[in-house]
Amino acid sequence: MDFHTALKVALIEKYRTFSGRARRAEYWWFMVFASMCYITAVLLSALIHPAVGVLVVLAPLTPLMAVTTRRLHDLDCRGWWQILVYGVTGAAVFFTRPVALLAQFACLVPLFIVFSIRGSKGANRFGEDPLAQPAGPAATPDAES
Repeated sequence: MDFHTALKVALIEKYRTFSGRARRAEYWWFMVFASMCYITAVLLSALIHPAVGVLVVLAPLTPLMAVTTRRLHDLDCRGWWQILVYGVTGAAVFFTRPVALLAQFACLVPLFIVFSIRGSKGANRFGEDPLAQPAGPAATPDAES
């Protein structure tokens, strides 16, 4: 899955889909896009007005939460685990103290590692493996109908 396809899936096809599973590529390419939005938000906040930056940050929030939930589902975990990330990140924003920043770092590094792991092979309680190839003649590009 390339950058364009990942954005198409996350922003158009599964914008508010919190069920199913997401491949690593879909998740990480969307994270690249979200990071670009956040960098843009910081620049716009500094150059124009803080409210503009807030709007740019909030725009990808729903698809970000959806793709994160689906990525957690691929790892056979409930999507509610992402509350930990948002809680620690929010605490670090409001309490810009070394302890809060250390807590954020301590939370995000293990999640970075976990989100980099291949999802569970085969079907799990959240759906079919997104990496599984469809069986039968439709799987081969040379198959005739």
